Amino acid sequence: MKNHPKNKFAFVACAAFIPFIGCANPNATIFIRVVDDEGKPIEKVKSDVYNIFDMDSKPGFTDENGLFIVFLNNILHVSGTFQKVG
Repeated sequence: MKNHPKNKFAFVACAAFIPFIGCANPNATIFIRVVDDEGKPIEKVKSDVYNIFDMDSKPGFTDENGLFIVFLNNILHVSGTFQKVG
């Protein structure tokens, strides 16, 4: 039987993924850090964070420190997708 490697990365994100209902200033800078299971940063992870309210999408890639930073306006709920090929 062939051994399948387990998923080797994890996502660490700030609390920006909590809904911002009723915030006085519904704008946010969102910091996402992608790391492997040993805590080492993973670069070039395809990331897309978006505001569910108006589908304002901010695509990009993590940098050499595993960071992806976006600023969203008028947010109520934030979601995202992250993909590493290879």
